[in-house]
Order: sequence, then C-alpha cells, then structure tokens
Amino acid sequence: MEGVWKYVSNNDEAYLHIVSDSRNRFTALSVEHKSSGEIDFLKFPFYLTSMDGNLYANVSIGDLPQGVSNGKSGYFFLKIFIYDANNLGMAFLAQQPVISAIESNLLKGELTHVNSAIVNKEGDKSVNIPPGKIECVEITDSSHKLREFIKSNASEHLFPHVIKFHKIN
Repeated sequence: MEGVWKYVSNNDEAYLHIVSDSRNRFTALSVEHKSSGEIDFLKFPFYLTSMDGNLYANVSIGDLPQGVSNGKSGYFFLKIFIYDANNLGMAFLAQQPVISAIESNLLKGELTHVNSAIVNKEGDKSVNIPPGKIECVEITDSSHKLREFIKSNASEHLFPHVIKFHKIN
C-alpha cells in the first residue's frame, strides 16, 4: 500500500503519498490540485484494521489539523479495496446507515443538528445546510458493536462511493 497514488475527477487531481510508520500504522499526505488552480493538502496518520479479510483505515479526528477537526474527537472509518499492485480504492463509511442505526438504538452515537443555516462557500460552489439537518455524526459505541454493525450490513450499503487510485510510484 505504500507509494504515491493518483486520483483524477472532474479536472481535479489528487495525489496520495502513503508511508508505513510501523506494522499497522501509516502516514498519508493528500495533495489535491483543483481545476481552479488552488491546492489543498492534508497530512494524517492512520491505522489499518483487518476484519473478515477486508482492510479498514482508522483515522483519528484528533490527529487532523485544528481547521479540519474543529475540536471534535472520534474517528473517520474508511474501507480499503486493494484491486492489484497498482490499483486501490478507498470509501468513507456512509452517514445515512449510521444515522439510522443511532436513531433506532442499534449503535450508540451523537447526532449534531444545525441550529441555524450554514452557508459554506467553496470556490464557485455554495453549500447551504438548512436548520434541523444533521451536521455531524459521531459513533460513541464500542469497537465490538461497530464491527458487528459492519459485518451485518452489505459493504455496498455502508461504503457506496469508492474513490479509485492508480499507483504512480
């Protein structure tokens, strides 16, 4: 999994540099070249977990820069798809199945609702989150319960949007 990986979408390019710190701890540097000419970058450590033959990356929100973490705790959870030596995919855990599990008490967690409209302007895009919508989903249950939740749901339901990377170095 170590190396330099490239992703291209809608005239944007992203490079993911991954190095191993130890047996299951890695550091990634993501560099995104946007079509607007802007560059975003993010460095973050992550741990690999194997479950039923699948790989998952656990990224501690506390390890992210303050502007990204906004003082939150917890983890991002990604599924890693290794297709072959030169192609891999990553998919974030989808929010809606987690929200449904928290609302039906299958998982313990916290849902933060927007108190007033949030307008986030990103380049030419403007995202408006109306009051009452969920801004943040945090799973507070045990890792055992999270594993049970993942095992009991279809992968394509929990990890529907795979970002595919091609190894360039």
